[in-house]
Order: sequence, then C-alpha cells, then structure tokens
Amino acid sequence: ILVRMARPDDALATINRALALKPVNSGSLMSTACEAYLMSGRAEQAIATCEKASGQINHWEIHLLLAAAYANNGEQANAAAAHAEVLRVVPSFTIAELRAKHPMSSAALGMAETQLYEGLRKAGFQER
Repeated sequence: ILVRMARPDDALATINRALALKPVNSGSLMSTACEAYLMSGRAEQAIATCEKASGQINHWEIHLLLAAAYANNGEQANAAAAHAEVLRVVPSFTIAELRAKHPMSSAALGMAETQLYEGLRKAGFQER
C-alpha cells in the first residue's frame, strides 16, 4: 500500500522490519521491496531483491518487475528474458491491463510512469 501511495522509502523501512523477524515466507515481502526500489528509481537494488524473491516464489509479477528494472538498468537481454517469461504465463498482458488492476495515488502514478511503465515499454511490453 505504501508503494502505491508514493511512499517507497516508508515501505522499505516497514519491509526491513518485517524481514528482521525472519518470516518463513519472505518472498512476497521481497517482491514488494523490489517494487519499492523500482518505483524510487533504484534499478540495481530492485534487480537484486527481485532475483532473491524469484528464488522463493515463482510468480509472473516478479518477472514483470524484473523486466522493467533490467530495462531501466540497460540490461536488454535480461529484460527480454523476463518479458518472455511474463508472456509465457500471461500471453495477453498489456501495460493498460496493469494500470487498470493496480490503482495508485496520483503521486505514485508519476513515479510509475517514469520507472515502471517506461521500463516495461523499454522491455517490449505493449501499451494496449
């Protein structure tokens, strides 16, 4: 919720406190941390965190975040591989579908446009 309210640093602080408790399944927390790093323009940290999360949970949204982070970091080959993995699971995926399913505050939309959606475009995802 904090990420989608344009408060990624607050989200990361909360996630780090939760991870310090050593939860059994930290993959979903790490996935949210990946999104927070991505939205705040820290692609390298997003990549490292999402790669760790993908080792714990296998969900296409992690690959989606990885595609954007890789593309924003200039890693086109890795972005293409993550793009292909998303489309393998969700062949009709579009950026418009993501916008519709994940509401954000107006401040977060600005962050999403420059970091998430632009990264997805660079990775090869279609707008519609």
